[in-house]
Amino acid sequence: MIFNVPAHTLQTIQLRLTVAELNSDTTTNWKAYSIGHVIIGSNATGKSLTHWRQMLTALRRPVVMWHPLRK
Repeated sequence: MIFNVPAHTLQTIQLRLTVAELNSDTTTNWKAYSIGHVIIGSNATGKSLTHWRQMLTALRRPVVMWHPLRK
């Protein structure tokens, strides 16, 4: 994914990426259930902060990293 984010917000923005499961009890009644999320940004810690810093050095290019999901 590539997001268009104004440069002046890069020092304060946080991205919350949520993984959801889509279920249905009928063919027309679909519901999304959150499995978990990860927050990436300048105030993140650990692996999420590392990912954020890598993204800032590779603007407009995808940076891939696996993250554990939080509930």
